[in-house]
Amino acid sequence: DLKSHPALLAWYNVDEPNGNLLPIADEAYQIYRDNDKHHPVYVVSCSPAHFKLKNNMCDILGIDPYVITVSDPEPAFYNIIDWFKVAKAENGTKSIWGIPQSHGIKGGDLIQPTTGQLKCQAYLEIVEGAKGLIFFNYNSDNVLTGAQSNPVLWDYFKTLNAELRGYVPAILSTDEPDFKVSSLTPPIRVLVK
Repeated sequence: DLKSHPALLAWYNVDEPNGNLLPIADEAYQIYRDNDKHHPVYVVSCSPAHFKLKNNMCDILGIDPYVITVSDPEPAFYNIIDWFKVAKAENGTKSIWGIPQSHGIKGGDLIQPTTGQLKCQAYLEIVEGAKGLIFFNYNSDNVLTGAQSNPVLWDYFKTLNAELRGYVPAILSTDEPDFKVSSLTPPIRVLVK
């Protein structure tokens, strides 16, 4: 019985459901909920325009604003901020998990990040409200270059995860400070708890 397995964190509903997969994902969510009240259901959306559509099919919304590309030598990290604003506005009190880009696509526009770019994405997603991070590291000889194909990046995950572990109480806290931090130029993103 999988729902009793100690390694089960959440059920993963349909991957990035859109179009004709939406009713299937809605139905799958109800099946998960009817059979296991103790584990959340997680779904990923790859488009801010679809975030609101995911409300009925998950307990946790995962978003993957991949920003490290060949065509843009300056990663569009501000897209992460925009995606989280939309997700928070359209998904109410649901938890949001970020999916920092850690892979590339062979012959495509997405490329693997540097360790600094991976760290920047992770921290920015946390500052913007992520309550968890998932790293998609699948490796395929034909299409995807997962992090395990890059020994430096793969090894860096141990360092990054150990560093982030120390911040878990602040990441999961619901306390809000009674002051705001702001800047004019350049924009600075801050999480205060």
